[in-house]
Amino acid sequence: IGCVFDLILQAVQSFEPKMLVDCHNDRGGRIPKETVIQHLLLRGLMSSMTIHREVVPEMPARLSNCVMTAKGKGELDFYINGSLKWGIELVSDGTNTTEHLQRFQPGGKYFTPNILDYRVVDFRSDSSKKRKTDVLDEFEVQVRFSQSYTKATLWFGKSKQQVTVDIGGPAKQLTV
Repeated sequence: IGCVFDLILQAVQSFEPKMLVDCHNDRGGRIPKETVIQHLLLRGLMSSMTIHREVVPEMPARLSNCVMTAKGKGELDFYINGSLKWGIELVSDGTNTTEHLQRFQPGGKYFTPNILDYRVVDFRSDSSKKRKTDVLDEFEVQVRFSQSYTKATLWFGKSKQQVTVDIGGPAKQLTV
């Protein structure tokens, strides 16, 4: 697994199960809103990074040297700057995954030399019946939470490497 995968894994481990359960219950048993997951992931990303890196949430699509399209408005969920130049885009329950992946392709609103690597992270509840892991794109990470939101299973791209982790602990700082 490359460093961007490790960063996502570390960030997910720092999520707060109680907050996820409360949001799940408030939404009638559905996965928490993407905004909740985005805030938890931001906290995990920031606590996992070294001092020489920054996490930029809601990065405008108008990155310098970015190829703009007619649909050029919008914001990348997370941009990791410094020498890494990573993009992370979130979806929940498989909604528009293919469209989000295409945003990083030539002609897409996030296609730029300023993004060297990227992942689209698809968060799902354990009970999700949508798209299975057998059709993952190489730049996709699928995260499935256990019913109690105390564990998460992550599938990484075409390799379908699977890792199950406990969540709710502090994020460990990486040396990326």
